Formats: sequence, structure tokens, C-alpha cells
Amino acid sequence: MYGTAGIVLANGNSLLKERIVGISEGDFIAVPSGVVTWWFNDSSTDLTIVFFGQQRLTNFYLAGPRGVFNGFLLR
Repeated sequence: MYGTAGIVLANGNSLLKERIVGISEGDFIAVPSGVVTWWFNDSSTDLTIVFFGQQRLTNFYLAGPRGVFNGFLLR
């Protein structure tokens, strides 16, 4: 085994569940879009992780002139 990956999933009730899997050479792990993951190399050899996904980035602003809070009145 070369490493460990953790995937944090949320169901419809916003309950979090973490799934931890071991990674070996040649493994392919499908991860849903938008989930939180962590990756750890616990061997002395290099661990290469390749991500495939959308090439378009989505910006999400909470504050500032383009943020979601900009639409609220100050009264």
C-alpha cells in the first residue's frame, strides 16, 4: 500500500460520513464533485495523484461588491 485517502460525504440531512481507503499502485478512485478529500503518502516512494474534472473554475464570493451579501439592504 502506498497511501491513504479520506473522502468526507454529506447526505441529504447534512450528516457527515468519512470514508478512508488505502491506495495501491494503479488504483482508480472515483470521487463525487464537491466533496472534501484528503490524501496521505505513508510510504517512502513517490505517490502521484491525477485529478480529472471540469476545466472551468467557479468563483464563490461571500463578501465584497460581487458577493452574495451585496444584495441585502442595510436598514
